[in-house]
Amino acid sequence: KKKAWLDGDWDIFAGQYFETFNYDVHVTEPNMVPDLTIPDLDIWCALDYGFKHYTVCYLFCQYDGVIYVVDEYAARRELISTNVAGINQMLEDNGLDVSDLSNFVAGADVFAKKGDTGESFADEFSRCGINLRSANVARKAGAGKILQMLGDVKQGIEPSLKISSRCTGLIECLPAMMHNPKDPEDVLKVDTDDQGRGGDDHYDAFRY
Repeated sequence: KKKAWLDGDWDIFAGQYFETFNYDVHVTEPNMVPDLTIPDLDIWCALDYGFKHYTVCYLFCQYDGVIYVVDEYAARRELISTNVAGINQMLEDNGLDVSDLSNFVAGADVFAKKGDTGESFADEFSRCGINLRSANVARKAGAGKILQMLGDVKQGIEPSLKISSRCTGLIECLPAMMHNPKDPEDVLKVDTDDQGRGGDDHYDAFRY
């Protein structure tokens, strides 16, 4: 299934949430992403932290009214220090460091205080040099915003979203998201299995 999506086979299936996702329309080559050294370019990151599930981080920029998903970091069962090193490497690969970002947001669970220490995962990230802010985690609003950005080429509505082909996890995950049968306006929550297959961690990081 992953190879089919990456090869551009985006056949719409029953229950698919983001039916307007089209590989040929929304996926771009890295050399088509704006130069990240453009003055006053808005650049930011979003994170979904996990251990059994994936930790996923996306690098974004906005240029000329279009949001670009520039790059992707994803890892499973890694220490926070290792994740931070991987994220920093992703930024370095794009000629950036954390100080170049206008914002770095994460889901609410990373800010929850742990009973044994009274600290949060966000505190650990901070000690490693990444200061996180709380993302807007409203699921329906986030899904609606993504639908809006995808546009609809069949109706002549241009997209305001481009995804670099480097972001293979998101390209696989986004079109696989389904309507929640108990709440069709929401995206169905899907967990990663014990072997690290499936799940919606890439979608959640992108939504944040």
